[in-house]
Amino acid sequence: MILQAMGEGVQTYVCEKSGDNAYAWTAQGPVADLYDGTGNALASLVKGPRWSTKEGSAIAGVVVMASAPAPKETEDIPWVLWKGGDAVGKGPLAQVTSIRQIHTRGGLGPVKGCTVGKEGKISKVTYTATYQFFAP
Repeated sequence: MILQAMGEGVQTYVCEKSGDNAYAWTAQGPVADLYDGTGNALASLVKGPRWSTKEGSAIAGVVVMASAPAPKETEDIPWVLWKGGDAVGKGPLAQVTSIRQIHTRGGLGPVKGCTVGKEGKISKVTYTATYQFFAP
């Protein structure tokens, strides 16, 4: 592991028609800031997922290699292991080959409230997670 950071942000969901006149909340992706153990900003996370640092290095999570329910799976987004790809720059993320999201809190989309009259409504759900970055 070359880097560990605490992520704080939101998971965004939109109410969409899902077929057979049913409606459901659909995940649109995260937006989060990542911090070291002393609270210094290290990186940001956006939909994709894609992590980037202030120094200009970035990495995308291109394939979910593994996923497991969080211990409180009715409240927290899953723990995920991504294969890294499309790395750019020369900073800390440029050599990353995999990224792990663990110790998640919150972030699950709403269960109710997505109906025909609410189509297009956006819900932003706060979450935290630990992100670990691995390189050879």
